Amino acid sequence: MQSFLLGSLVLLAGAVAFAGAGLLLRSGPSAQSVAFCQVFLLGAAASGFTFMLFSKVTPRRGRN
Repeated sequence: MQSFLLGSLVLLAGAVAFAGAGLLLRSGPSAQSVAFCQVFLLGAAASGFTFMLFSKVTPRRGRN
């Protein structure tokens, strides 16, 4: 279950990297970099929501 949180953070880092690369280009962000950024943000949101859902449903380890 922790992998969903880690995956969410990695995808969010990818979105930031593509957004930063698009901003640093002299010609501005390309359509491909905007599309990749949107895909990474959507994946990060999906992984984050899945983590939140599973963390509510599954029991915690410390409890009996």
